[in-house]
Amino acid sequence: MYAIQQGELIVMLLSNANKVLAKILFWGEIHRQRKQLSKKDDYLLKDIGVSRVEADREAERKFWDYAPVVDESLQRRTDTTLAKSSEKNTAFNLLFH
Repeated sequence: MYAIQQGELIVMLLSNANKVLAKILFWGEIHRQRKQLSKKDDYLLKDIGVSRVEADREAERKFWDYAPVVDESLQRRTDTTLAKSSEKNTAFNLLFH
């Protein structure tokens, strides 16, 4: 069986403690940002391109839920999507596909 030496064990524990502390600090920052977002008035929200509904939805999320919410109706068209749509309409594609 693999024996962990005392020095390796301390390094492992400190590394894991550092990761846990970083995650807790990250969650605190997420919570703080969402609280601030909920307090912004409609004029400021409009200035940053966020509706009141989006701000309220974001503010109601739990601190551990930090994955971005993908709402297709709110997505802007990117150069990639524009290129894909223009590829569909080329004369070659219209004639041979």
